[in-house]
Amino acid sequence: MAKPDRTAESVSYTGLNGGVPTSGTFTEVSPDTWVESSSSGATFTFHEISESPAHVILYDSSRDVTIKMNLVTDNLTVQFGEGDRLVWHITDVSHSGWVA
Repeated sequence: MAKPDRTAESVSYTGLNGGVPTSGTFTEVSPDTWVESSSSGATFTFHEISESPAHVILYDSSRDVTIKMNLVTDNLTVQFGEGDRLVWHITDVSHSGWVA
């Protein structure tokens, strides 16, 4: 029997936001809740929509922001409602327990 794949526990990123370099980390703080800590000092809370060994999708309803982390290609997409979209680079992923 094959072992199940592991899921992400924290994901670090770097990119540009409005032309300004930014970096930070998304950390799973409880089941289905992630907190982003950015280099600007801002923190935001996200609800986990979906997670697999290949991706994590998060949503912040207070700002209508969706985060899509592709753990295979190391791309992190930030979608602002129906408007702007940014693509950042995943620089590090730490893993937690096993998917059942």
